Amino acid sequence: LVAFTDGLVESRREILDVGLKRLEKAALDCDGQRVDQMLDFVLDELDAQHSEDDIAILALRWVE
Repeated sequence: LVAFTDGLVESRREILDVGLKRLEKAALDCDGQRVDQMLDFVLDELDAQHSEDDIAILALRWVE
C-alpha cells in the first residue's frame, strides 16, 4: 500500500494521469525490495527532489 500527497505525481508540465502512471511503473519496478529501498527508488524515479510542491509518502507491506 502506498499513500502519497499530490506533490509526488503532480506537475505543471504534464497531466496528472502521466504522473500517476510514472508512480505505478516505479512501484512495480521495485517489487520485492525492502520498503525503505522502494521509497528511495520511487522518489528518485519521480525526481521528487525537484518538485515545486511538498511531498509526503507512506508505504506498508504485508508479510506472511
